[in-house]
Amino acid sequence: MASTGYADQLNRHLYTVGRIKPENENIYYVIDAIFRAIQTGQRISFQYFRYDANRERVPRHDGEPFVLSPYAMLYNEDKYYVLGYYSLFDKITTFRVDRMGIPEILAEPAHPKPEGFDPVDYTVDVFSMYEGSLETVELLCENDMMDSIVDRFAITFTMKLSENIKKAEKGR
Repeated sequence: MASTGYADQLNRHLYTVGRIKPENENIYYVIDAIFRAIQTGQRISFQYFRYDANRERVPRHDGEPFVLSPYAMLYNEDKYYVLGYYSLFDKITTFRVDRMGIPEILAEPAHPKPEGFDPVDYTVDVFSMYEGSLETVELLCENDMMDSIVDRFAITFTMKLSENIKKAEKGR
């Protein structure tokens, strides 16, 4: 679909190292169903799984279906998540897509998104997709960790040097 002159420019050599291919090949059908439900504004019903000691998928809640009003798909740390309103918890929550069975799109309309809700803001507040109350934490680390801290938190954190670090830096 490109001219001969541009064909070489489109040939990219990008390799991904250390990623594990999902065992759940149905993930593509799951993603498709979620996107269709988001586009049509409908709820989905699905089984959600965990792994047992034998690495077998076991349905949660004795196989009872989870019902979700999906709002968005998220990609975080090599995993896909669906973000939506879960009535059992009466709040917005996330589910790992690779742990879902193929959703059934229900005829029921989705629960409306809260006014002003922004999925990007939600993901900033939910650290590594784990939910809980918002907490302020204090990290104590060496200066050579700063690259990793900035990578994780951007520049939105407050930093203060401890007295021991200040003394050590003065002695250099």
